[in-house]
Amino acid sequence: MNGICRLSIVPLRKQPSDASEQVSQLLYGEQVVIEEEKGNWYVVKCINDNYRGWVDKKQIALNINVENTSYIVNSRVLEINGSYIPLGSLLSKDDLKDQNIEDLLRKKKIKIRSKSLDLSQLINNAKKYINAPYLWGGRTPFGIDCSGLSQMVYQLNSISLPRDAYQQAEEGKLIHSLDFAQSGDLAFFNKGTNDKITHVGIILKTGETLQIIHASGWVQINTLNEKGILDNNGYLSHHYLLTKRIIH
Repeated sequence: MNGICRLSIVPLRKQPSDASEQVSQLLYGEQVVIEEEKGNWYVVKCINDNYRGWVDKKQIALNINVENTSYIVNSRVLEINGSYIPLGSLLSKDDLKDQNIEDLLRKKKIKIRSKSLDLSQLINNAKKYINAPYLWGGRTPFGIDCSGLSQMVYQLNSISLPRDAYQQAEEGKLIHSLDFAQSGDLAFFNKGTNDKITHVGIILKTGETLQIIHASGWVQINTLNEKGILDNNGYLSHHYLLTKRIIH
């Protein structure tokens, strides 16, 4: 059985309880496969990234056939049919039947879903999340975590990434030195206590200058070097592990 998110944001939880931690979010228009039912809860698998979690049954619309989502929200928030839909949400023509689609496209409030390898567009996507507060499991400009940021930035280019940082590190092509990094590459980090990946950010490169856009407290841009990320006070906040290129 399939379902679709018809609310602006729905929490995906670790356990079937409102008190359970949020591990991710479903955005408007995202579809799921319902794998299990327990009381007022479903275990769902997100079709986009195969991520699993529990959702309140009231927050998922059941469906058999859903029109393809032809558009993606391209502004931080978009008001549609009385609801405020966040950046990265998916829309069908039916969702927009009372809207002037051409006007929304012209104003860049939405865009047609089409895979893009344009790195400048990717970086512009990332900058739309600047100053978004850090939120564990978040995927919107109103709260986002580090891997949610990288996933959503690529989703805006219609490129799918897994949900968690360690999963994203298994994607793409390994770049053996930061000397060869380019804007849009994903860099992975930890706190220096072991080799486990705990953090991810998106590299920004201007000439020989390396920076990283990442969610740590909030989405911000910091200096990147071969040791890791330097915070605004110049201290090493995250230890560098590796770089992967998704667009190549």
